[in-house]
Amino acid sequence: MIQKQIKNLRWRFNNCINDDTGRRRDKPIPMYVNSKDFEALNGIIKYANDEQERKVANNHLFAKLFISVFKNDLIKSDGNYQYIIDSLRMAISLPLKDHYNELFEEMNSIELVKFAESKGISLKHPALRTPEEEEKDTELLKVHQDSMIRHLDHFKKEDVYQRTNKLLNTLIEDYG
Repeated sequence: MIQKQIKNLRWRFNNCINDDTGRRRDKPIPMYVNSKDFEALNGIIKYANDEQERKVANNHLFAKLFISVFKNDLIKSDGNYQYIIDSLRMAISLPLKDHYNELFEEMNSIELVKFAESKGISLKHPALRTPEEEEKDTELLKVHQDSMIRHLDHFKKEDVYQRTNKLLNTLIEDYG
């Protein structure tokens, strides 16, 4: 059906600006819109809208996550729509490998912070610490140096990749 509608509009547009030999006319003949033209245009619009709906339906897990992230970011940014859209576009444009690497680094960073806090090591910016706090942190770092180094790589990259893929596959199987 869509092909017939496109053919109809193409024929109408071509006849308005070309003569029968295929050469361009000096002056186009005015085109009067008829019901077939409206029918063709409406059919094309309906097809385009239906295609958009099919894309969302075929990617409903992505749509759910997108809306959830968009909503949460909207709340965090006090309604800065453009910032959120730009952030999401940037995230989507990154290769999947980069997302795995960022997740790996963030997980290890969080683990290191938890460890430091559990040992009483201050995470304040150095400019905001008193000399006493710096001295205390220096002593604590000396005592826990070996453990802290081990916590730098608490999670292994391959484990994060495998566990994340397992979780993704489980979610896709459960909700896909």
